[in-house]
Amino acid sequence: MNQDKRIADSDSLKTLDSIFQPDLRSKILSSGKGYEFFQECAESTKLSEMVPTDIRIQFNVALNIFLYSYFSYRLGMAAQMYAFSTLEKALAEKLVRTNHPKVNQPSLKRLLKLAIERHWINDSAFDHRSWRWKNREPMAPLFHCEAFLEYVAGTDYNRGKRNVLAHEPGSLDMPADTIENLRDVAGIINQLFVADKIKTGHI
Repeated sequence: MNQDKRIADSDSLKTLDSIFQPDLRSKILSSGKGYEFFQECAESTKLSEMVPTDIRIQFNVALNIFLYSYFSYRLGMAAQMYAFSTLEKALAEKLVRTNHPKVNQPSLKRLLKLAIERHWINDSAFDHRSWRWKNREPMAPLFHCEAFLEYVAGTDYNRGKRNVLAHEPGSLDMPADTIENLRDVAGIINQLFVADKIKTGHI
């Protein structure tokens, strides 16, 4: 039972008898499918088997956190944070595998910039995002590499999604937005390693 009335019941520590009760916010925003919506989203966001095992395991943790956000809505934000950490790990691993000179104070922002400059990733990582149609002609995709860099890592004028999630706990995203961000991460990670597999025949 929630003893702290300053915290809503939906954001309180789960009790044994409520641990599998869906968070009403997640239930309402699941496109009428309930838990199946979350499961379908996670199943369609897996990394390629060509990605190193330790990175796939870490990304699966992010997907599992997303799955459990059906029962605790704010876990969706934790899933994104974990996914961004997985992306940073994947970029650092790519750096090692290409024998690139060591990057001074590597960060997600610096590593993403390097990945774009070296053409390790390209805009097709975001092909999963919906195209906008006008007069039956496709307009530009909603995302591209530089836009993702600014969105996640920030600029001189904004903090970036990763920092917002870390420092603004009141920030909430809809489940559909959360899974799109996880798919962005998956698309980039797949690009980092699938090309290596084709060129070298091994990971």
